[in-house]
Amino acid sequence: MNVTEYFIQRDALAAIFLGFGINPNVSHAMARTPCGYPGLVCDDAGFVIFIGISGGLPGEISWEIGKLQKLEELHLADNWLRGEIPRSLGSLKRLEHLILRDNRLTGDIPAELGELKALKKLLLSHNYLTGRIPKELGALKDLKVLSLGKNLLTGEIPKELGQLKFLTHLNLRQNLLSGEIPRELGNLKVLESLYLCQNNLTGPIFTEVGNLRQLRQLALYQNRLSSEIPQEISQLRLLESLSLSQNQLSGQIPPQLGQLVELKYLNLHSNQLWGKIPRDLGSLQKLTLLQLAQNQLTGQIPFELGLATNLRILHLEKNQLHGQIPQSIFNHAGLQQLHLHHNQLWGQIGLGELPSLTVLHLSYNRLTGEIPRSIGHLKSLQSLHLESNHLSGPIPEELWTQKLQDVHLNGNAFKGPLPPFQHMLNLQLLDLGNNFFEGEVPPPPTKPGTLGSEP
Repeated sequence: MNVTEYFIQRDALAAIFLGFGINPNVSHAMARTPCGYPGLVCDDAGFVIFIGISGGLPGEISWEIGKLQKLEELHLADNWLRGEIPRSLGSLKRLEHLILRDNRLTGDIPAELGELKALKKLLLSHNYLTGRIPKELGALKDLKVLSLGKNLLTGEIPKELGQLKFLTHLNLRQNLLSGEIPRELGNLKVLESLYLCQNNLTGPIFTEVGNLRQLRQLALYQNRLSSEIPQEISQLRLLESLSLSQNQLSGQIPPQLGQLVELKYLNLHSNQLWGKIPRDLGSLQKLTLLQLAQNQLTGQIPFELGLATNLRILHLEKNQLHGQIPQSIFNHAGLQQLHLHHNQLWGQIGLGELPSLTVLHLSYNRLTGEIPRSIGHLKSLQSLHLESNHLSGPIPEELWTQKLQDVHLNGNAFKGPLPPFQHMLNLQLLDLGNNFFEGEVPPPPTKPGTLGSEP
């Protein structure tokens, strides 16, 4: 480093840290050498190559940051930085990591960032950035991670992003983006996660998604996507999470989704899907959550769903399903939540051993018969909804487990005396209305203020 370079860097750092709200004269070390500033790393020649500060910087990013020509990494996440991203950052030709997430930055994303040819990570999420995503970002040939989520970005997703052949993670979630998903994103052959959720995207799910053979996370939920779920998704054999909920998707659920052997999370709720639930989904042995609620699904619940050994949460509510609940579901030892309410299910409740079940929601169906005494085996049960069915008979004493917090049995034909429940210290809500109970109401739980009631 020559004398001129020394003074350029010294003065630039003074302006930068003053912009951060840090007085450049606070320590003797800073006065002696520019590399004495907190969060800096210099090379052997004394040039700053790394700046990393987090935890509450209140100021702005000075335009003089562009004078640190040897800078390789700029980490300013988790601060309170405000103002715009300086366009002078585009002159930092050696910059590999630009991480400004979780601040209060405003304004556009500078098109000059497209000149950072060495950039590998660009993280600008969790700010208040506006305007369009610059198409110039498509020139960042070495970029691996692009995260612009949770801003106020508008316009369409630039098709030029499809040129980022080394991109592994693309996060554009929770913005105001519109238009169709560009088919060019199908060129991102090493992409592992794609988050375009919580925008205003329209049109079909691009069939080229089937080219993303390394994809593990695909989140397109909370948009206005239409048409059918493309069968090409079944080619993503490494996919672990697929979330397409809260769109306007129609058609049937492709049975080919049963080929996604690594899938752990499948969420298709709140669409316009119709037809039967594919039996093939029962072959997804790693599946932990299946969420198909609020569609127009018909037919019976496939017995095979109960054979998905790792299934923990099952949501099939608010469809048009009919028939009996398969015994394989009631015998699924690992199940933690079962939501089948608001369908047309009939038959008796054939509870088996469900030691992990915390939520059982079967209300608004056509279930008949009595509550089985085997309900006492549900030692983890906290929430029970059986209201608005055709259930009858007495309530078994085995129902009143210590962990129950809310019980909804209203709108049935239960009769007989109420079992004592004063020992149920966790009970917060109990609704027994519109039944045929007799005798006196037992005393409430002994812990004051525990039991509430619905009007």
